[in-house]
Amino acid sequence: MSPAKDKDGAIAQELKRHALTLGGFVALLWFIFFIDALLFQGQLRLWGVRPRSLNGLRGLVFSPLLHGSFQHLVANTFPLVTLGWLVML
Repeated sequence: MSPAKDKDGAIAQELKRHALTLGGFVALLWFIFFIDALLFQGQLRLWGVRPRSLNGLRGLVFSPLLHGSFQHLVANTFPLVTLGWLVML
């Protein structure tokens, strides 16, 4: 196999890895949102950042995965994919 084909194959593999990683993370965000809406009736939002509360500090870990509304999640999906892909490049 020629070096050019090896390089093309390596680039294709890298792009597939990026797509799977980023797609998996976006799918996780959507999954968490729908599980919260269907099973917990939005109660997972209590795990977000809450100011002036010691328990609110746990939100520093969980809040990036939680969204306040469907519109919020939709509005964050495209920028996450775009900027996430650029970061991985």
